[in-house]
Amino acid sequence: FDAGVLSYTASVDHAVTSVDVTATVADADATVWIDGAEATSGQASNVTLSVGENVLNVVVTAQDDTKKTYTITITRAPSSNADLSNLTLSQGTLAPAFDAGVLTYSASVGNAVTDVDVTATIADANAKLQIDGKEATSGLASNVSLNVGENLISIEVTAQDGTSKTYTVTVTRAPSSNADLSNLTLSQGTLTPAFDAGTLVYNAIVEYAVTNVDVTATAADANATLRINGTDRNTLNIPLSVGPNPSVSIQVTAQDGTTKAYTVTVTRNPLPISDLVATKGNGEVQFAFSALTDATQVELEQSTDGTTWTPATTDALGSGSTSAKVTGLINGTKYYFRLVVTGGDREGYSNVVSAIPNAAPMAANDYYNTRWNVPLRIEASGLLKNDQDADGHDLVVEKISETVHGTVYVEAAGSFMYYPHEGFRGADQFTYRAYDGFDYSNEATVSLFVYDALTMDQVSGKPGKKVVVPVRLTSAGDLAGLQFDVSYDSRYLSLSTVQAGNLLTGIGSSTVQQDVYGSFDYHSLSNGDLRVIVANLGNVTIGEEAGILVNVEFDIQKAAFTLPDGYQIDLKLNGYVMTNNRGQELTEHFTSVDGGVKLDIDKIAPTITYTYTGHATERSVQVDVTPDGTGSDIARLKVEKGIQSASYFETKGTDILEEMAFDITENTTYTIYAQDEAGNESVQLIHVMGDVDFTRIVDVTDWLELINYVLERETPSAAQHMLADMNRDETLNVVDPVLLANVIMAGGYDEYLKR
Repeated sequence: FDAGVLSYTASVDHAVTSVDVTATVADADATVWIDGAEATSGQASNVTLSVGENVLNVVVTAQDDTKKTYTITITRAPSSNADLSNLTLSQGTLAPAFDAGVLTYSASVGNAVTDVDVTATIADANAKLQIDGKEATSGLASNVSLNVGENLISIEVTAQDGTSKTYTVTVTRAPSSNADLSNLTLSQGTLTPAFDAGTLVYNAIVEYAVTNVDVTATAADANATLRINGTDRNTLNIPLSVGPNPSVSIQVTAQDGTTKAYTVTVTRNPLPISDLVATKGNGEVQFAFSALTDATQVELEQSTDGTTWTPATTDALGSGSTSAKVTGLINGTKYYFRLVVTGGDREGYSNVVSAIPNAAPMAANDYYNTRWNVPLRIEASGLLKNDQDADGHDLVVEKISETVHGTVYVEAAGSFMYYPHEGFRGADQFTYRAYDGFDYSNEATVSLFVYDALTMDQVSGKPGKKVVVPVRLTSAGDLAGLQFDVSYDSRYLSLSTVQAGNLLTGIGSSTVQQDVYGSFDYHSLSNGDLRVIVANLGNVTIGEEAGILVNVEFDIQKAAFTLPDGYQIDLKLNGYVMTNNRGQELTEHFTSVDGGVKLDIDKIAPTITYTYTGHATERSVQVDVTPDGTGSDIARLKVEKGIQSASYFETKGTDILEEMAFDITENTTYTIYAQDEAGNESVQLIHVMGDVDFTRIVDVTDWLELINYVLERETPSAAQHMLADMNRDETLNVVDPVLLANVIMAGGYDEYLKR
């Protein structure tokens, strides 16, 4: 200090926040002011210091008011404190515990913690703070996102003097242990139970048409990995077989290695049997269905209530069967039927069909006549009087087609009214069918003759059989004589005879007396032409009748087998001449209607039945064969050793048509072949092996007999010895009953051979 020096400087540390300034005046009468405040000479005055330069003025005032100002510039140093006073995390615990002098910390949090609030408090309010590279406010939380694994969070403190200090916190976020699925779907079918992340085992059922399915899995945690059936993917196409398929495995591996396995078992339904069709008949029902490939067992079941099922009696069914028939059913009873299939692609139950067996009614053609311009009324039960129902059901009439030359009104009870068009003369007709409450009859034709007409019927017949074709006459009652010609195809028809009808014999007629008009004759004019003449010595007129004049009987030649089923052989009426008993010709008043024979070609394969007996002394079995051609005669009957097809017998085989019998001389299968005149074929296998009691069935009885032969308890006949020798080594031993047991356990030779 020098009284003459007015300006001074001084420096203090940042920790010095104030100084005491003591000024002593040289003249006791002078006054002193320090930093704007009056002070006492020689006594300290405290002055607060700010960081940086602090200019203090010391003003001395003499007694005469002379002033002198001394200036002291005190520089206070800035703070170098870059410490934190506290550091906290919203999740996890710092390790070690916070200490301002410790710069490095760590903490651990669970995987569910995706962020953390970091709160840092600076020790010096003048310091600046940054957390994770961003400016932060002391004492307020800063949010920091966390990745799985180590996350380094820096807290940088910059002191007032620029000194900096960096604290670090390494927050380790645990990897996910979530091995759940958030969803599991199939492209076809429905999961059972419904998807739930906690449910690991599922099932699904798809229809037969579904041959593959896409399995799609979604992990709940995006960091988890998926493997479907060992393949790294979230969708996999799975091919499907019929039935339960191998389980599909979906393995989820969490981020921390935790695993969880889900499984889905998809069952593909067998091909549905939805084509079972039933056709009812008289006391029977016939069935059609597609073949049940690879089925090991096929049964037909029946029920009367659709709930309780019992086996139906049918011929043996197998995988190749496409039809069945159940007989012995009660007409009028409703039955339900279904197939039960074991094995193969169509295992299970078929669709259920119902049928009411019934003898369908039979409707007969009717013939009526009326006068010119006169309506015809037929009372009940007119149309039904000659119709039949084997079950005795009441019948009703349903008209099918209308008349052409008039108007007809038909009642259900069988009555009808016919109004011919004015001026019409000739033949008209309509058709109907009868209904018994279950089935309709065949279609019947009602012929209506408005005087006068000569007609021939349309009939059906089978080749090789006889057929009768009625010739009908409707007249006004003044006809005494007539002649007519019938033309036919002699390649397929030959005339057998012509017989009088009810109009000539008087049967059923109130106008014509019995046998009064019985005089007629006929003659073949040429091959395929017939002439019939009707005349009587008494010139008695044929009454007002609509009835049969004559019945022409033909033989249908076997050449007709070459024609298609339903082919019609025409019968033409021509050259007819009509006269009354006065010789006046009435021909112009008559109309003719041609007839025909519709061929019913047999389409049913022959049936073959047989019996056999062992020869008493010889080593042979005699077989008696009875073939039935149903609708046509048997034309060929052959036999051959071994299992043969029908085509084999085109040029081979032994003919037994005349004898209807043959001898079996070797212990093996024989095949019988039959063909009817319509060309229908059948083959019948005869398995005699092991059938020592000649019952046509091998069973336990035969096996026990064979055991007795081997043990020599009984002595077989030569024929029995041949049949018992199953391996045909001419010796009976234990091998033979073993072989026979295989056949019996299989259910007979037919099933044994299939296997």
